[in-house]
Amino acid sequence: MIDRRFFLVPWVGCLLLLAGCEQKPPAPEPATKAFHSGVLAPVPAPDSVSGRVLTGRAYQPAAMVFLDRNGNRLYDNGEPLSITEDDGRYRLLMNPGEAARHALVAMLPTATAGTAGQVMLETPQDHGKLLSPLTTLVKLELEKNPTLAVAEAQWRVKDRLGIADEVSLFADYLEKQHGQGREAVEYGRTARVADVIGWLLEQAGAQLADAVGDDRPEDYERLAAFLITDQLDQYAELIRSGLDRERNFAEPFRVEQLRAAIEAKWSAQLLTRRSLDAYARRIQQKPQFWDASPPRVLDQVPVPGGVTTIDTVISLRFDKPLDRDSLPGSIVVTGEAGRVSGAIHYSAEQRLLRFIPDELLAPESRYQVHVGEQIADTVGNLLMHAITWDFSTTFARKPPPLPGVAASVQE
Repeated sequence: MIDRRFFLVPWVGCLLLLAGCEQKPPAPEPATKAFHSGVLAPVPAPDSVSGRVLTGRAYQPAAMVFLDRNGNRLYDNGEPLSITEDDGRYRLLMNPGEAARHALVAMLPTATAGTAGQVMLETPQDHGKLLSPLTTLVKLELEKNPTLAVAEAQWRVKDRLGIADEVSLFADYLEKQHGQGREAVEYGRTARVADVIGWLLEQAGAQLADAVGDDRPEDYERLAAFLITDQLDQYAELIRSGLDRERNFAEPFRVEQLRAAIEAKWSAQLLTRRSLDAYARRIQQKPQFWDASPPRVLDQVPVPGGVTTIDTVISLRFDKPLDRDSLPGSIVVTGEAGRVSGAIHYSAEQRLLRFIPDELLAPESRYQVHVGEQIADTVGNLLMHAITWDFSTTFARKPPPLPGVAASVQE
């Protein structure tokens, strides 16, 4: 069951401090002059950027929206700032052209009374003034894959979640769902998807913050955003299949039912400081493309439920190279007499992980293999779940007769 607590960074005091002193720089008068090479010239008027903050089912009031000039996902003094009204609207005044260079961030107030925290929504620079859970996914897709165009990043997110092609993730789905025809229906479905994504961002963020505590690495907000949105991909197929069933079989896509299905499969094992450190190393490597998929077993020996010889070597072949530091103790073999001693060997060229027993296995016996979930690939993606299977042993060929038995038979 997902922990309902939600804690990322203190919010209540921040909101009280800022709500009464929203920083809106005054627009300069048209006649204002400045010296340029000894000539008086007009000072450019600030740009005004307006928009709304959306969650899944409603517009978000009391959210802190700011222009993230340094990209740290934290509000810094001097950055243009606005607190959203009851209908989720905000208005920012900024220097000319800044909206095209910097992303917008919305920090939402805590979702649970009595707790302090916030979830962050984002939108790419110069591409829409709405901030929602879905624009956040597009922004992170672009940040992980900087060679992508915005249209390609948006298509990837929609394809992953099963959102219809005619839907724009930068549109106000709460407004468009009240239109007419198929497009309005699809925007209604999109609103429900955004509701689920927003809930997942909240739950995962709370659990990661609890797991890390005060031991936060540098650039925590960015690392957490990368890690959490990657973890959301584990549940994308549940969302996609729910939409497909509603379209094709008229089975209602119910947010509460989908949340329950996700909770049943939920795993927070990757929401750790160790994962954040792995993400930091990966970002430093500047990969050409962002791989968030866990290592996958292509084949294993002995086969599950199979029968093999007493001199067998347990092996698993993976679809990608593994991190050698994650392999010690990753394979445990037990038999009727207890744990089997042996050594783990790994061939990066063959992507083959092997466990070689120190002695021959007992004949006509059952064994169990347990492969730990701590196994990771070279960029830090962990094996999603432990792998366990059984096998039995037999002699490779008919054993030779025991001493003295052959002679007595001949006599």
